[in-house]
Formats: sequence, C-alpha cells, structure tokens
Amino acid sequence: MDFISFNDPLSSSLPIISFLDFKSSVQKTNKLINPTMLQEEIALISFVNKSIGSSRNSAIIGQNGEIPLRNFLKRHLPNIFIVESGHFTDGHGNISPQVDILLLDSRFPVLARNSDGSVLAMGESVIACISIKSKIVKRDIDELIEWSKKIGFFSNKIYPSGWKEISLRGIGYVAGNYSEKIVDNFFEASKKMRKIDLMILRKIDKEQLLKKQPIGFYMWWEILKLEMIHPTCSPLSDFLYDLMQNAYEILDSRKIKFVDIHNALHNYFKWGTLKESQRKK
Repeated sequence: MDFISFNDPLSSSLPIISFLDFKSSVQKTNKLINPTMLQEEIALISFVNKSIGSSRNSAIIGQNGEIPLRNFLKRHLPNIFIVESGHFTDGHGNISPQVDILLLDSRFPVLARNSDGSVLAMGESVIACISIKSKIVKRDIDELIEWSKKIGFFSNKIYPSGWKEISLRGIGYVAGNYSEKIVDNFFEASKKMRKIDLMILRKIDKEQLLKKQPIGFYMWWEILKLEMIHPTCSPLSDFLYDLMQNAYEILDSRKIKFVDIHNALHNYFKWGTLKESQRKK
C-alpha cells in the first residue's frame, strides 16, 4: 500500500497520492481483504455505537470501546504477549497514568491485579501503551497527545529513546470530522512530541469510497521528521500487524534474559523477613 506524505519537503522522494486516487487501489485489493477481520471491525464499531446510543456516560462508552478491542487482541496476539489495562510503575514508587491497553512481555509477573481486572505492571515489562477513543475530534487528539507526553515521561525513565522504548499508540473507532481536518489537528498537536501513532478505523460517511469496503486511515511521524498518513481498506488488520511487528522489534532490541528479570525483581519485591542472624548453640 502506498504511503501519503503531507507538508514536508523531506518527503518529496516518497509517492504522493490523494484519497480519491486511493479508490482504484481499494478496488484492486478488495478481494484480498481478510473477511474475518472486516467482520471483527464491524463488531467492534457496533459495540461502540450501541453504547453511544444507549448512554451519555463517558465511562460506560469508554468501557464498551476498551473491552472488545482488548478481547480482540487477546484472541489474535501470540502468547509471548499479555494484554491488560491499568498502570505501570518504574520501581521507585512512581505510577503511570491509566492505560486503556497495556501490551506486556509475558515473562514478567504483574505486581497487582485489582477486582476490576486492572493491573499494576512492572515498567520493564511494558511493550506498548494504547489509548482508545470512540470518536476522534480535535479535543480527543489533544487529550491523546497530553496522555502520550505523560506516558513518554515514564517510558524514558525505564527505556531511554531508541528501539527499546515503549511504543505509544492511539486508536479511534470513527472519525468525527473530515480526514484532512483530523490530519491537520494531529500533526499540529503532536509536533513537539512525535512519538505516537494514531489509527482511525472509519472515515466519516461522506469520505467513504465504496459501500462494501469502508476506509480508515493511519497517521504517524516517520523517523520523527515526516508527517505520514496511510489510508487503508483493512485498518484493524493493519493495526494488528503493525503492533505485532513493532512489538517483536522492541523485544529483540531489549534482549532481555531471565537473569535480567531476576535482577529487576529486586527493585519491586523487598524481603519482609528481619535481618539474618545465626542462632547461638
């Protein structure tokens, strides 16, 4: 699939296409789309639409967005990864903001599991943090960037910049505005913190090209310089593939051995026994 670049002279060597030109690509690839993934997308979006139609409570709407996506990832990701929600800590008593979806290295234990299912994870185990939005408008993008700055602060304390650092991602079920407007909002808001990707599963109805094959789009900063957008007729499948590929790259870069996990445990678990003493005979 071709990449699309916006507003950056450094990207002139990359192919540039419009959303309308993308229609022909969609028609050619339509038969290659995994029908199972398309049904998964429809099911996810229907959960959110149902919650929006039945409640005005943001917490209820948010939960109905988080739970189905978490379950989807649990079904499709290999067992080397664990999918949870909650917080993580740096081993010095500092706790991160709430994370909708934590992608964790399954070799590490979780420090706590609450009655609502949320966890407190060891920072070294965190591979990716994902924030979920039901409908993407400017306010949601601003919140997403602020969240990513806070998570990034914790990430840098555990894994400094580079391939080892925690991957930051946002996913929105539906766009709340024209894609061009969302693109402008995203890159303007994130230009000082160019380390988060945003996938939107559905463009607004007026921008859909084919009735049988809905279109989404993906935005990110390429090598922290280029503003990139990737229109896609298989957004959920692309999101899953990119998440897995990136997660394996992070694990390979960290090169964590079991002895490293053993050493990390000392930062989180302290012996409760008193100072050792030898019994006098």
